[in-house]
Amino acid sequence: MRLRPFGRKGDGPLQISLIQSRPGVMCRALFALLTGRFDKGTVKGLHTARVDDITIHGPDPVTLDGEIYYPNDGRPIILQGNKALNFVRL
Repeated sequence: MRLRPFGRKGDGPLQISLIQSRPGVMCRALFALLTGRFDKGTVKGLHTARVDDITIHGPDPVTLDGEIYYPNDGRPIILQGNKALNFVRL
């Protein structure tokens, strides 16, 4: 289906898509994903970008890409994309 759930704005190593929890935004975001308009900036309440780091404020744990991040002592969760990964191709 060639779905592209991440934006092209920015040049950071982390790709992020944020969907606000307002009525109808999730349905409009899903429709935009299926029609290829997800990263065009046409859906109100949907934000996509490529960034260097992400800071998440809040008392609750956050699940990102199947991994759970827990806030410590009221400090924000900070995710940075400055770690190089090496892959082997055969």
